[in-house]
Amino acid sequence: MRVLAIDRLQNVADDFFDHAEGVLSHVRALSTSTCSGRHDSSMSDCVKETTWKGGVTMPAKVFIVDRQYNADYRVCFVDREYRQKNHQIIAGGKLVDREYNADCKVFIVDHEYQAQILITHANFPK
Repeated sequence: MRVLAIDRLQNVADDFFDHAEGVLSHVRALSTSTCSGRHDSSMSDCVKETTWKGGVTMPAKVFIVDRQYNADYRVCFVDREYRQKNHQIIAGGKLVDREYNADCKVFIVDHEYQAQILITHANFPK
């Protein structure tokens, strides 16, 4: 469990009425820094990317696990791009061969209703 510094929250509260746009960026930064990535809601906030200086983002490193309880996300393959859902979480990523190198662990399921991410074979990390 991650504990947030109270002074960061106090600064957000003090600036709320003065700078609404700035406050929203602070709140978004706080919420994404505490995100575990192990829940179904607001998955887009939990995109596993590494940001380097200058705003350059590196794609997620993905590992396919053999047990569903070890996975961060359940993935099902679809045949059409318009049927994709939450695919941006792992699309364009790199498939790694060791679990400890991965940013994101996925488990492949057979049915769409079981999956949190629907993605085409072409967009799946290679």
